[in-house]
Amino acid sequence: MRKAYPAMTPWLAALLVLVLPTAATAQRYYGDGWCMMGPWFGGALMWIVIILLAALLIYLLIRSTKQPSPPREAGAETPLDIVKKRYARGEITKAEFEEMKKDLAG
Repeated sequence: MRKAYPAMTPWLAALLVLVLPTAATAQRYYGDGWCMMGPWFGGALMWIVIILLAALLIYLLIRSTKQPSPPREAGAETPLDIVKKRYARGEITKAEFEEMKKDLAG
């Protein structure tokens, strides 16, 4: 059976590993009272916000490094077009043309 959200599994595990100990520690220190903002708003919620901000930062860093290359202009020549023109003008021999064509393809 296929998982519905396989990418969420590591995030959920990290969230549980960080939030549950924080909530348990806060409960031990604060008891059932609401010191300051309480265990959830002072401890676990703070960790959730920090984790979300870290995830957002990582997402933005990954996205900024994977920028697509700019689209070519409609009339821009490719290197192969230039080699073909040079061969047509007689600037290079057939052997040189084939060598350059092979270099550009691979």
